[in-house]
Amino acid sequence: MSKPSEDKFLVTQSNQLIEANYSSNLTTLAHKVARLIVGFINPQQGESALSVTIEINKLKAYLGWSKGTKWNRFHNDLKDISKRLNKEPIEIPLEDKKILVAYFLSSYTLDIKGGKVTFDIAPKLVPHLTKLKANFTTYQLKYIPTLTSSYAIRMYELFYQYRRIGNRKFTVEDFRKKLGAPAKYKYNDLKKRIIIPAQNQLKENTNLAFIYNEIKTGRSITSLEFIIFNNSPTNKDNQMELNFLNDYIEDTEEQKPAFSEKIIEALNKIGISEQNIAKYLSQGFETVSYTHLTLPTIYSV
Repeated sequence: MSKPSEDKFLVTQSNQLIEANYSSNLTTLAHKVARLIVGFINPQQGESALSVTIEINKLKAYLGWSKGTKWNRFHNDLKDISKRLNKEPIEIPLEDKKILVAYFLSSYTLDIKGGKVTFDIAPKLVPHLTKLKANFTTYQLKYIPTLTSSYAIRMYELFYQYRRIGNRKFTVEDFRKKLGAPAKYKYNDLKKRIIIPAQNQLKENTNLAFIYNEIKTGRSITSLEFIIFNNSPTNKDNQMELNFLNDYIEDTEEQKPAFSEKIIEALNKIGISEQNIAKYLSQGFETVSYTHLTLPTIYSV
């Protein structure tokens, strides 16, 4: 079998898992390894138990370690990643206002002689990764290693799920919980430490970008409206090549976001700020491009 294109490496999760609240103790490396593990799972298979075996050298490459990384250092990092995935809860919303508290891993086995590590998915999480026929989200794994924060990873997933709709709205508190940000973070912390850095990271490294509108209740910012649009990464040299992986899932048709990068850029050029664009779209405006015009027209629906 010929090696697949890196576009074939996909991460597929139920939308309920995408909507989960994450622990603030899950590190960026733990989030990255979790998505790599999911990338090896066939979402249509009917397994009641799941184990994924990955060669250690491939895991090193995925995480950016060199082949010459000392074993003790890698082993310690791997133990920390696995421990967090085994101990830190994921709160998954279910129907009838139920909440499932699960963990990503039930155990892992390190084969030092064989140079492999086997991850055992926690049983309660399996239904959110297999037998998926509807209500799931699939995205390309290659964008995840390029993101340097767990928050950017979570925002990419949450936004990609709504790419066809083109916008997402959260209360500030719900947004914080879904990202796994510390409870002590106020909105200014979220904006400075999470939203702005993630906005830059997604713009530079992924196929999605966003602008946002702050919604106030009285004098306080209580909700956020994110406008999601298609993006061509500006930092293409930093795109992760995944050809060192062998297992993969067949590609699915990718749906593009509702709002295009060109529309956002065109509105910027005529002097409409990103904040005002987000405000217009959040208030129910749409954009229409005409072939005989160089700029889009905004109209109220």
